[in-house]
Order: sequence, then C-alpha cells, then structure tokens
Amino acid sequence: LVMGGDGTPGNLARALSAAGIQVTTRAEGALTLDELLACRALVLEQVPADRLGSAGLNAVATWVEHLGGGLVMTGGRRGFGAGGYHRSAIERVLPVTMELRDEHRRLRVAMAVCLDRSGSMSMAAGPAAGAGGGRTKMDLADEGAAAAVELLGPLDQMAVLAVDTSAHVIVPMTAATDPAGIARRVRHIESEGGGIYIYEALLAGGKELAKAGTAGARHLLLFADANDSEQPGDYRTLVDAYRAAGITVSVIGMGTPKDSDAALLEDIAKRGGGRCTFALDPTDIPRLFAQETVLIARSTWIDQAVELKPQAALAPVLGLPPGLDGAWPTIAGYNLTYPRDRAQVLSIAPGDPLAPAVATWRIGTGRSAAVMVDADDPAHGEFTAWPGYAPLFAGLVRWSAGAGGHPLGALTATRSNDRATVRLELDPDRRADWPVLAPTLVLAGAQGQAARQVPMQPVDDGVFEALVRLDDQPVIPAVALKTADVSADTGADFSSESILGPALQLPYSPEAEPRFERARGAEVMAQCAALTGVTVRGDLLDAFANPPSRGEVRPLTGPLLLLALVMLLCEIAVRRWGIGWLSRRRAPGEKPSISVPESAATVLPVTLPTSSTPSAPAVGGLHEALRDVRRRR
Repeated sequence: LVMGGDGTPGNLARALSAAGIQVTTRAEGALTLDELLACRALVLEQVPADRLGSAGLNAVATWVEHLGGGLVMTGGRRGFGAGGYHRSAIERVLPVTMELRDEHRRLRVAMAVCLDRSGSMSMAAGPAAGAGGGRTKMDLADEGAAAAVELLGPLDQMAVLAVDTSAHVIVPMTAATDPAGIARRVRHIESEGGGIYIYEALLAGGKELAKAGTAGARHLLLFADANDSEQPGDYRTLVDAYRAAGITVSVIGMGTPKDSDAALLEDIAKRGGGRCTFALDPTDIPRLFAQETVLIARSTWIDQAVELKPQAALAPVLGLPPGLDGAWPTIAGYNLTYPRDRAQVLSIAPGDPLAPAVATWRIGTGRSAAVMVDADDPAHGEFTAWPGYAPLFAGLVRWSAGAGGHPLGALTATRSNDRATVRLELDPDRRADWPVLAPTLVLAGAQGQAARQVPMQPVDDGVFEALVRLDDQPVIPAVALKTADVSADTGADFSSESILGPALQLPYSPEAEPRFERARGAEVMAQCAALTGVTVRGDLLDAFANPPSRGEVRPLTGPLLLLALVMLLCEIAVRRWGIGWLSRRRAPGEKPSISVPESAATVLPVTLPTSSTPSAPAVGGLHEALRDVRRRR
C-alpha cells in the first residue's frame, strides 16, 4: 500500500509495479488496522502525521511492532520531523529518531506558551478510559507544554501562561536551565472555569517575549478551544505588530477545522507567520506541542546538495543488485535524523550535519525502513533517474514485508461466553525453529488501544494455550517467535516471526447471548420438571394454551352439621343448665359476693340501707330485684 498526495501513482509506485510488486495507491488520510492487515508493506510518501491522526499513528505502530507489518517512510519537506512525527507512535518503530540536539540547533529560541484553562478544559480527554487514560483536556495541555519545555536547551528561554478571562503568568520568561523543574510547575495548571480571552492571551504572551532580549527566534504558541475562544479584540493589529517585530505566532486548536472559532484561530496563525493545527483527538496534544517546538528550534530539512554514500550494511540487508553496486546519486536535500543503536545504516548523507540517508531495523515482529530523501521531488531528477532507484525501493519494500514462506505454526481461537481459548500449534516439520520457552500472546487493539500480553501455557508437544477475557473492543491475537539469530554485520541480534490469529470480540453481553448449544439446557429442564411434577414447554406461547385447573370438590355438609350440633349442645348447657366455664366452689365460711352491673341502677332503682346490718326484708327485696334484672337480661 503506497499512501501519498491525492493517491495518483508517482515515480515510486510505478517503480514498485515495474519490479513485480502488487501495488495499491491511495490518498493520504486516516488508516485503520483492518486496512493494514490486507497488505504486507506500507509506504508513507511524505504524509504528515496530522493526516494520519492519532488513531492512524497508533494503528501503524501496532501493526508493525506486534502484527509483523513492514513500513517504509520516505522523506521531504513534509516528512519525519517536518511532518510532525517526533514523539509520535510511529517514531517508536522507525530506525531513526527526530530528537532536538544542541549541536544541530538552528537558532536560540524564546518561546511563550499561552494555555487555555477555561471550563471546557476540565472535561475528560476521551469517551472511554482508554482514550485519555482518565485524564482531562487540561492534563494533556499541561503535558504538551511540558514536552515543549523538555525539548529546549539551557540557552533557550521559556514562559508559560494560563489564560481564562485574564492571563496568569505561571512561569515568567526564564532560561530553560532547569527544564524538569519548569515542567513540574506546568503540570500543575488546572482549569479554573470561564472562557479564554484571545486578545488577553496574545497581549500577555507578547509582553513576556519582549523580555527575551536578542533571542534568535521569538515564538508565541497559543493553545485554545476551537469552540470557546472569546473576545479576540483587535487581534489583527496586535499580531501584525508582532510580525513586524520578528515574533511569530502559531496556534494549536482543541477541536476540528469546522468548529465555530476555528476560522479565527487559523487567521491568527496566518497573520503571525506560523502554523495552525487542530487536535481532533485530545491525546494528540503533546505531539503537536513537540512538533511546534522542533520546527522552531531546528532545521528538520537540510537544504544542501550532497552525494549519497553506501555503507557496509547494504549488502547483508538488500544485497547488491545492479544499480546499487555503483556510485550513488547527488540529492538536493535530506531530512535530519539520528540512527538508533540497533539500526542498520545503509547509506549516509555526508553534509553538514552528517546524517543517515537510508536506514532499516527490526522492531518486535515487524520491520521498518526510513529513506530521508524526497522520492518524487522534481528537483531530485538525478535521484529518480538513477539506475538504483527502483532496485533500492523494491528491495526495501520486499525486505520490510518479510520473506514469507511456510509459517512456523497456526493460531486458532474458540470462544465460550466472554472467554476465548487461544491455541498455538507449531509445525512439527520445523521443530528446529521451535521456541525454547513458552511464547507470549499479544492482543493488539484494533481501535488504537495499547496492546496487552498474556502468557501461554504448554498443553502438549508444540501446543500452547492461553485463556483470554473478551470485551466489546476487537483485538487481534498474535504470537512473536524468535526463529534465528541475525549476523552481527547488520547490527541486529534477533529475528522473529509473527503468527496472527482471528480477530476476537464479544458481540454482546453474556446475559444477552443466545444459547446455541441447547442440548444440555433441555436436559437440565427435563430433570427439574421430573423432580417437581410439571411439564416442560418448548415455547412461551404454550403457556397461554394451558387450560386452567378445574380444582377438586369436597362436600362440607357432614362436618358443618356436626359442628352445628356441638354448638347447640353447648348453648343449652350454658343457657338452661347454668353451666359456665368460670364457675367455682365457695370456700367454707366465704360469703357470696354480689356485684351489681352498672346498668342495674338505670333499669331498677335500688335503695340500700345505711345500717351496717341489713334487715331480712331488705335483703329479700334486693334478691328479688337482682332476679328481675337477670330475667330482663
């Protein structure tokens, strides 16, 4: 897959096709892991990092490092450091770095960074925890400013301001002799609410740059929300005055070019002679700060004609096909990079400074190559007309794609609910290449999330397994197997082969998963029905076809008649025969106690004698009265 420009095949794509390589071209833009898995090698031909996006950068890095992909990156004024790849995910898998070294500095820099700390910056950096790691937008903005500080040297100067409705100087203009201490102060900036007043930010940043004296480059970097930039005031006059005084202005917008205040931010950068970039993904903010610092402080493209010189590592990596065994051409310029420790430098650009022109290395299970020369620039006519042009790029693409051939084993997976058993079976015909130790399973995230590792356990001769828990994010299992040592002449100490398995994902939550294996469930239901004396119904609608129970009729006439007879006898015993449950015998000499109901006084007036010894007639009258009351009751 060759990506670059509008997708029209150029010199490089035509040369690869002429060498017998199946080539697909497409315009620069976002890349996904499924697109990369459809090819063996990717050629990035002057594609700025911003066009790939944060997700695309992570996808390419994951594909190369964990899934055995091959990457070839070409240079130019929009490639490598000039293209914003410093501190990106792709830089991690390249054989060269784009760091900022003091010996190759272009100018001494004075930089003022104005950070938006409005209320919108307190929001989470992403919808998912994996997107921003639980950090806020303000945290990532602080990290970006700290990255800019750490790239500067002791002769540079730096000021950091936090801006809402007014500007607050966090770090006044000072020499960057203690970048770690300045970075610590910057990382503690918090969102304070309100909006960001653009004019206040520009004015305060300019005042700090005025203190920088005779710095070689004075640059103001404004970071603002593209949807919440307020009170621009007469920014045109202010920025024009800065430009006349030698101060450049760049803008990093939090959002997209379609946001409400994006046009304002773009106009500020245009008038200030700088760049306006947008962080569609908040996690990309630190890379954008690093990119801006590198572009200000160093010449990432060396505009110097030099003759390329092949190196000893060329033959072990690519061999010496016709065209590469003779003199190499003169180029009009090259990207300034630095080789990594294990990189194989195939050619150098002996300019000032001296730098690698072609370099390769192995990273994880993949391979990558870097060509710090513009492969399609009309000014490089000698390079494109060179007989070694096609052999060089065809050899790099074939090398990065790997040798292919018979795989060392196969990786399969069996899913059960939210678990998957991943099984590696090694080829017995290649027993000599089997790993000594149990391999590690790598689960590469298809959505750009970080890869995770799971140790595999041996279950048989040449067979290993690992149990993986799945979620709603797709992952691609892969195993890296060390197959052979590489000759020390190339500078590498290992060679590995990647075995990919099928993509895995939990299609729905375990509670909602259909039960396709119904035999066991039917058996359990039948046992439950037999134990409880009920019927198993295979369809919910059968429950409505079940007729209601008619019940059981039991006559209660006999028991009720018997109960009525017992109650009748009890009534006779109590009413007629004076039998009571509470009656008791009087003790010898005990006088009967007479209690008069309260109602007796109202029914029959009774006058008791005042004498303590009642007379016989009085007592007899009382007895008659009580009997009369009893009869009435």
